[in-house]
Amino acid sequence: MFDELDMSDFFDFDTVRTFRVKTVTETSVDFVKTLLISGRNVECNIQTPQPERLTTDQLVQSQAYRAVYSEERLLNGEYIEVDGKDYKIINDDNWSLYGYSVALAEATNRPLLVENS
Repeated sequence: MFDELDMSDFFDFDTVRTFRVKTVTETSVDFVKTLLISGRNVECNIQTPQPERLTTDQLVQSQAYRAVYSEERLLNGEYIEVDGKDYKIINDDNWSLYGYSVALAEATNRPLLVENS
C-alpha cells in the first residue's frame, strides 16, 4: 500500500509557485577569488517551518526561516529567492522515494545575489 504512495499527489498546486534557485561557485585564478552565480527555476511550495524543525542549537531564533517543498531536490548551500530576499538552504531532506524533497532555508539578510552567467 505505502510502496505506491507518491507525495507529489498531495501538493496543493494552488500554492506552488516558481522560484529562482541560485548556486554559488567560488573559483580562484592567480590567488584572486571569483564568485560564479548561476540560477534555475524550480516550482516550490514555501511555508513557515514547523517549530520542531527550529529547535537545533545551530539555528538563530531571531532569524527568518522557510520550509521549501519541491519535487526537485535542493541542496545545502544553494540559495532560493523568495519575495525579493535570498534564503540559504541549510538542511536538505531527500524524500525523492516519495516524490518530493523538503529543505529548511535561512534568511541571509544580505543584498540579493545577482547571477553572472
